[in-house]
Amino acid sequence: MAHDYSSHDGSGDVRPAFHIGQHDSTRSETLTNLQYGRVLNAGFRFVTTPITNAHFHERIVKLVAESLAQADNQQKSGLRIDPIVTPLTPEDTTLFPEAYTSGFVGYASPWIDLCSPNHIIASISRQVLNLEIDYANFCGVRSVVIPGPRQDSAHAGNGQGIAQYARAVQEALLIGTRINLIVHLPMYREPGLEEKVAQLSISNDTQDNSHSDTEIDIFTSWDSWHVIRTVCDYDARLFVALRVPRALPPKELQMRWFSEPIQYLTYGPSTFQENKAGHPSLGRPHQELIHTYMRLKHAPYFLLCDAGPDVHDESAGEQTMDTSSASEFPTLGDASTQPAKNERKIQGHNAYLAYFRHLERQQEPYSELELSTLTNFQDWLQSPLQPLSDNLESVTYEVFEGDPVKYNQYEIAIEEALREWSELKKPTGTSDVVNGGYQEKNLNEGQIYGGLFLEDSANGCVSL
Repeated sequence: MAHDYSSHDGSGDVRPAFHIGQHDSTRSETLTNLQYGRVLNAGFRFVTTPITNAHFHERIVKLVAESLAQADNQQKSGLRIDPIVTPLTPEDTTLFPEAYTSGFVGYASPWIDLCSPNHIIASISRQVLNLEIDYANFCGVRSVVIPGPRQDSAHAGNGQGIAQYARAVQEALLIGTRINLIVHLPMYREPGLEEKVAQLSISNDTQDNSHSDTEIDIFTSWDSWHVIRTVCDYDARLFVALRVPRALPPKELQMRWFSEPIQYLTYGPSTFQENKAGHPSLGRPHQELIHTYMRLKHAPYFLLCDAGPDVHDESAGEQTMDTSSASEFPTLGDASTQPAKNERKIQGHNAYLAYFRHLERQQEPYSELELSTLTNFQDWLQSPLQPLSDNLESVTYEVFEGDPVKYNQYEIAIEEALREWSELKKPTGTSDVVNGGYQEKNLNEGQIYGGLFLEDSANGCVSL
């Protein structure tokens, strides 16, 4: 997910490019070719798709009910019910290998409960996840989003649920050999950010209790992610999709997530607020958050959740074309005067997308350092360089000799030293110049020639 330098303005500046996808939590069927094209034409780059459908959900619910009833009627002690989920059938899914399937982002069933304390529910949920990952891998899907745990260890009182979840993700990584797994987690447990679909739980008590606390520990969600990625041994194919809340947490937590492998920043309608014109917008803190994340070497993508467009908004009659009607094939003169009804319809369904495109145009251009020197080595662990003892390559010398950070730190350190020199009233030459036969440096030009610096209050120059 490297920088995309395709976003230019009239001046030739290169700005961060936004890759925006669409997710509908109520979608239970894979999009048809026409629906998928409609979403792409609306301006989205990718779209999520469920791997299984409602028929499969009903089959699993029935299996859970039968297994729980069998466990309740079990008379012999020491026996453990371990139901087996049978493989997928054509009736269980509408996702099939197609030419455009690789453009889909799979979304695992949000009703599975990998953290359940009930062995039957946890076992069935893990089998369902493995079946979906295996099938998506077969169909050619390259990324699958897994809904994160709805309860953290700190709230549950023990780490069993998160440990079960981490084990299931680790097993899924072994099954989906060519798939990136993305855990969907909130930045912190702000009420309203969780999945709305009911899980395979015995009751809804655990789901209702999650909103009963008046105080929220903002670090519990990150702690859960830390357990998951640690159990998975920091797998390179494991990422996180971060649900952005309406009220951003302190900078301390924002920067902690900043260092994680974030694939998506997800936004729902509740995250936005209306501006004076009645259009959705984000506050200044959210804009600064986006600006900060977009300066990363691997900038995250954006995922708009339940924010349109409605792919079922046109009837079959509107999709057909009357070839006998002249209005379907107007002349160039008539076409220029006719209202662009389709464009108005797309714009009305994608006010959130239009706002993100506005933010994309407002991003500051990349500096020269961000385009070349620093970006190539960002988040890259380097071995210690010892030029006096190791025979280094010429390109290695060029990199650390041209390191701008090093020279900036030299400048700051020498300025501080010479400022102290002046405060201690140590001997100097004429015109506030430290004698020593060194060269000069102009701070305004930003050119460095080496030597000692002293700030000249008269012309803003530094002499050596």
